[in-house]
Amino acid sequence: MMLMRHWQIKEGSDCVLCSLCTIESRDHHFFACPFALSCWDLLNIKWDCSLTISQRFLIAKGEFEGPCFMEIVVCAAWNIWKERNELIFQGKVPSFSRWKVRFQHDLLLHQFRVKQSVVQPLLDWSSTCFT
Repeated sequence: MMLMRHWQIKEGSDCVLCSLCTIESRDHHFFACPFALSCWDLLNIKWDCSLTISQRFLIAKGEFEGPCFMEIVVCAAWNIWKERNELIFQGKVPSFSRWKVRFQHDLLLHQFRVKQSVVQPLLDWSSTCFT
């Protein structure tokens, strides 16, 4: 992503979250990187990378069996991004366990932002997802 922004970074433009030597792009970073795939697998969200981004979201949302699809996706992606940035800017090795704790924390904060009718389903989904 840094390459696309014309920023020069000494490590190059390969994804820092995996060892595939793949150029960091939106599709790789959020949908194909093994680190991201582990995150999506935990949440039982599957992405078809052969589709456009809009189609990808529509299909994944249709197959998702939990509540608040977009809130969950945003929390997951945000925390994947934070793992990347902590490695680049602070030298912290990416951690699936740390991602999971942060995701759960952020998702629990969403209970105060979503409709009251989906708070309990969101909490129930979260508790079954992380047991």
